[in-house]
Amino acid sequence: MTLGQKDKLVILAFIDHRALAGLKLSTDGKRLDGHWMGGSRIAERVAEPGHGGYIQVNDLGSRAAQTVQRAVRKYARVHRVRVVDNGGER
Repeated sequence: MTLGQKDKLVILAFIDHRALAGLKLSTDGKRLDGHWMGGSRIAERVAEPGHGGYIQVNDLGSRAAQTVQRAVRKYARVHRVRVVDNGGER
């Protein structure tokens, strides 16, 4: 899957806590979802008292979700992103 310009803007809106919808992705500012089967909760914000929180990227196992996760890690500051698979944090 390739991300279009509108979908990249959706990722940036998610990082900036804004709501936006694109062709393949949408966000309410707290959660990033894909518009395909199994594409819900690709990434979400987790509040952390005193630190402002971080972005949790969920390992959904699909190539499309991996593409989106790479883009989130690229645009967000590295220390703000944590990857969580089915077994827990890694």
